Amino acid sequence: GIVLAKNNSRTLLVDADLGGANLHTCLGVAAPTLTLSDYVQSPSMRIEDVVVETPLRNLRLISGAQDILDIANPKYTQKVKLLRAIQQLDVEIIILDLGAGTNFNTLDFFLMADKGIVVVVPEPTSIENAYRFIKAALYRKLKLMAVEPKIRDVIDKAMDKKNAFGLRTPAELIEYITQLDSGTGERLRQEVSRFRPRLVLNQVRAFGDV
Repeated sequence: GIVLAKNNSRTLLVDADLGGANLHTCLGVAAPTLTLSDYVQSPSMRIEDVVVETPLRNLRLISGAQDILDIANPKYTQKVKLLRAIQQLDVEIIILDLGAGTNFNTLDFFLMADKGIVVVVPEPTSIENAYRFIKAALYRKLKLMAVEPKIRDVIDKAMDKKNAFGLRTPAELIEYITQLDSGTGERLRQEVSRFRPRLVLNQVRAFGDV
C-alpha cells in the first residue's frame, strides 16, 4: 500500500481482520474513533465517515472492528454491502488486509476481491496452512455457487478428509458432483479453472550461488 501510494496511486487500506484490527498501529495512526463496526451497525452512517488519512499522501485507511465480538462475524449480506460501499470511494486501488485462518469472513472477503494474494514463509507449517486455506477458499466458492441443497451438502462434507464419499481432492469432488448433476458439475469445473490465487513467498533464505 505504501509503495503504491508513493507511485501516485490513490490507495485505500481496509483492515478487514475483524476483531483483531491493528493496521493503524503499523501506519503510525492513532486508534480511529470510527471503524468498520460503526459503519456496519449504523444504517445511517456513510462509508466516508470511517475513512481516515495517514501520514502518507495518497494513502488512506479504514480500520477494522476493535473489541466488539459480534462484528467479528457479520452476515454475508453485510459483507457484500460493505465491499460495494468501499468500491464507490474515490480511490484507484483497494487492499484488504485479512486475518489468518479459514473462517468464513476471511474466505468471503478473499473471494470477493479481484485478486487474492496468499503470503507464506518457507516453513512447513506455513506451506501447509496456505494449502488448507486455498483449498477451503475453493470449496467455499463452489458452495456459494451451488444451488441445490444436496450439492451444497456434498461440498460441506468433502472438506473432511475422512468423508463418507471418499473424496480427497477438488478434482474428485467435481467428478462426483458431475455424476449427480452434469450441468452443475460443468459450471463448477469452469469455476475451478478460473480460480487462480497468487502467492507471495516472504522471508526467503538463499544458500550458495543463485
